[in-house]
Amino acid sequence: RYFSDGIAAVLILLIGLGTNYFQNAVYSGAMPHNYLFTLYAILIWVTIKWHENQQKRYAVFIGLICGLATLSRPSELISILIPILWGIKDKATLLDKINQFKSKWLHLIVAALLACLVCLPQLLYWKMTTGIFFYNSYNNPGEGFEFLHPYTWNVLFSFRKGWFIYTPLMLFAVIGFYFLKTKSSAVFYSCFIFFILNLYIISSWSCWWYADSFSQRALVQSYPLLAFPLGYFLQWISEQKRLIIYLSVLLFSFLVVLNLFQTWQVLNGIIHSSRMTKDYYFAVYGKTKVKEDDLKKLMVARSYSGSEIFTTVADYNLVSKEVMDFEEAQHEPWASHLDSNFSHGGSYSFKLDSTTNFSPNFVRKYYTLTNNDHAWVRFSAWIYPLKPVTENTFTIIASVHHKGRSYKYSGAEFRTQNIVPNQWNKIQFDYLTPEIRVITDSLQAYFWLQGKHPVYLDNFKMEVFEKK
Repeated sequence: RYFSDGIAAVLILLIGLGTNYFQNAVYSGAMPHNYLFTLYAILIWVTIKWHENQQKRYAVFIGLICGLATLSRPSELISILIPILWGIKDKATLLDKINQFKSKWLHLIVAALLACLVCLPQLLYWKMTTGIFFYNSYNNPGEGFEFLHPYTWNVLFSFRKGWFIYTPLMLFAVIGFYFLKTKSSAVFYSCFIFFILNLYIISSWSCWWYADSFSQRALVQSYPLLAFPLGYFLQWISEQKRLIIYLSVLLFSFLVVLNLFQTWQVLNGIIHSSRMTKDYYFAVYGKTKVKEDDLKKLMVARSYSGSEIFTTVADYNLVSKEVMDFEEAQHEPWASHLDSNFSHGGSYSFKLDSTTNFSPNFVRKYYTLTNNDHAWVRFSAWIYPLKPVTENTFTIIASVHHKGRSYKYSGAEFRTQNIVPNQWNKIQFDYLTPEIRVITDSLQAYFWLQGKHPVYLDNFKMEVFEKK
């Protein structure tokens, strides 16, 4: 309907082998994006068919597919824009579309009901399990939408996961919107508005690099729509002089080979799925092996097991230090818990017992700690327990808070440490800051006594280390 068989074949080849669709479809079967790719392709087809003959069966398919896409990923609700905007290119066609909807109102109702019907089992499951029909399963406060501060530049150009960096072929699809507007304006607004809104939603997710993936996996499902501008770009090339055509063939061939090779690099751990940097990208570009020194150019390695040890102190600088020595704290709300009978290098310590289980805490906004993507924070203190730690456990706790909710909650229990009762002991706990959601999130740290017998705390220290 839009391109010659030759251009259609090249489109299938380029999108199938020249983009991260290949990696998603072949190696990342657990992700929904390759299935959504298929749903969007079918949605475009039934949308075209409905506009050609306006048969009810195509309205049925539109409702089912939009419902299934939304069920797969709630943000895919915007898929309804495709049939709604299809064919609109000016005021006259807008009015014509409104009249179509008025005359085929039953089709709209059928499509909407079927979309809801597809989602109903999930809603019933949520109701049975949680007591409410709409349940947000993304309950990690460390991730969420930041609609006022989208990460669009990073999504497109970052060496960590930039779409145009790791799937450069799709840059020509975006350029192709110019030719789409010129050659097929009836399709342009549906494709372009969907693409911009979809990019905005994807860019607004705080974990914009969509961890453990190659390139921007969240854009894969939009490729059937982007085939239109890419196709018109290819059609424009086919109308140029032979030199331009030959150079374009070489360029697109290179981009296909690059995509397949980088997919191989991902599978073999040469390109990392989350920790890429500009320096590391160029260090391994075109390489089949990684040098040990190059690995230091990656972003910091984060543990998902809860155990992190600051072993690379030599690669960091101490940039700030704060100490609670409890010496000038007589006017604090917790001053009644100061004790002058036990102290380490001063006149006072802080007494924790069965009535006071928590010490005063450090509270610092992330942007006051560092401007980097991470920092190591070392907490240490001197403690004087009256009972063995096996009978009277205690912990240093650190966590980051977003709007009052905690994420990256971590602590160090000292049950197995060589801590001697009735004398001063030094304890230490290292904390790697998480992938921060917004720089105004706050780091909080405190000492927690889980037992009931007194423990005296002094010189509670927080040290912040930045990468050199």
